Amino acid sequence: MSRIVDIPLERASTEYNPDVELHLRNGRLLLTTPNAIYSYGDLYLNFYEAFRRLKPQNRPIREVLVLGLGMGSIPWMLEKKFGRAYNYTCVEVDEVIAGWAMQYTVPELKSPMTIYTAHAVPFVHSCTQRFDLVCVDLFLDEHVPDELDDPDFTAALAGLLNENGLLMWNRLADKGNLIERTEKFYENVFSKTFDDAHVLTFEGNWMLLNKHPEK
Repeated sequence: MSRIVDIPLERASTEYNPDVELHLRNGRLLLTTPNAIYSYGDLYLNFYEAFRRLKPQNRPIREVLVLGLGMGSIPWMLEKKFGRAYNYTCVEVDEVIAGWAMQYTVPELKSPMTIYTAHAVPFVHSCTQRFDLVCVDLFLDEHVPDELDDPDFTAALAGLLNENGLLMWNRLADKGNLIERTEKFYENVFSKTFDDAHVLTFEGNWMLLNKHPEK
């Protein structure tokens, strides 16, 4: 039925998301706010297409950090569509969304997953673990919190990477002010932190990488 009509599953008003809805569409969990899609399985195309180009199956990945879990599209697609089982540390600021992920997505996965309900910035600054892959997908509706543009946060992310570790940072770029902000952040912060910084562009999104996709 979800291939014909959306099936509503949950709706809530939370401290961080005044209007957030969970539907089943095309057999996938669709998590939305009024202006943004937070999760949509393998149809969360910016990450899916980025993974397809980066070929995670050819990379020495074991430990993965996901900042902005949503409904778990990232671990779900890596396991279900790319056949990869990793150890996941996941951070989600919204307790309700984290609860939905644990209810609907986590039971479907074999990959070990630890979920923290926390703000990403202090988590990153205090984290002592190192990761082979760090995925940043942090939004409140369509807004990227201002503190994420702080160069110290990007530097702290760099410090979480193992040697040859990969950082993927999803940023919006679908209209004038968002394009300008993303370009400014990439030029003034991201590319100055990583010598081999690279961008994959998708419709409405930029995926910032700390290295060229072929490396």
